[in-house]
Amino acid sequence: MGLADHGQAADVHPGVDEDHRLGTSGPLFEFNQTWQLVINTSTTIVTFLMILLIQNTQNRDAAAIQIRLDELIRAMQGAHNALLDLEELEDHDLDRLRNEYQDLAADARKDLDEGKSVGEIRQRKARHASGNADGGEP
Repeated sequence: MGLADHGQAADVHPGVDEDHRLGTSGPLFEFNQTWQLVINTSTTIVTFLMILLIQNTQNRDAAAIQIRLDELIRAMQGAHNALLDLEELEDHDLDRLRNEYQDLAADARKDLDEGKSVGEIRQRKARHASGNADGGEP
């Protein structure tokens, strides 16, 4: 008695009730709304926890890099120790410092474009540093 005889498919799993087959078939069949809510909520919570874990790891990595950079600045002769905690400054102070360093970079590119030697550029940098040591502006 197949499909052609009665217009219906024969029971593939005799002795197994319909509810059991639907419950174990996973997403191939419709879940009831409660089960879908549990799955969606669990997935959302796991995703949120993973994001927190990744952010925490990135924040620790950024802090470690910042400490390394601070140590390099501290150890460099002629470096400005005031740059050690830039992340604590206000935005307008950061903008001012960024503009000063952009001006220095522009001057260095200009010197290179004019064909100045490395020695001349270092002399200019030394004059700039001595101006700052005397309280002058860069």
